[in-house]
Amino acid sequence: AADLVQVIIRAAKIFNIMIDEKSAHEIAACSRGTPRIAIKLLKRIRDYAYYNQVNIIAQSLVKSSLKNFYLTDEYICRKIDIYREKIVNKKLNLKKLNF
Repeated sequence: AADLVQVIIRAAKIFNIMIDEKSAHEIAACSRGTPRIAIKLLKRIRDYAYYNQVNIIAQSLVKSSLKNFYLTDEYICRKIDIYREKIVNKKLNLKKLNF
């Protein structure tokens, strides 16, 4: 996780985004351990901050943007339960499953 935080902080410097380490940890926690996803989230949060006229990405902004993107733990767990139920009931074609 520490490596992913460093990737996020480095990407933020490249994109001229001011971000603190707590915010980077929050993004890393939602990125499933994948740098590509972390950088995509960082870009989406940057756009969210720009829309809300915020210059520094703080942990509160990250949490509110993730909630706005429906990437909170409650939402993801609910989606996983729905997929699991469909798989058990064989109502879901696994080839069409797209995350």
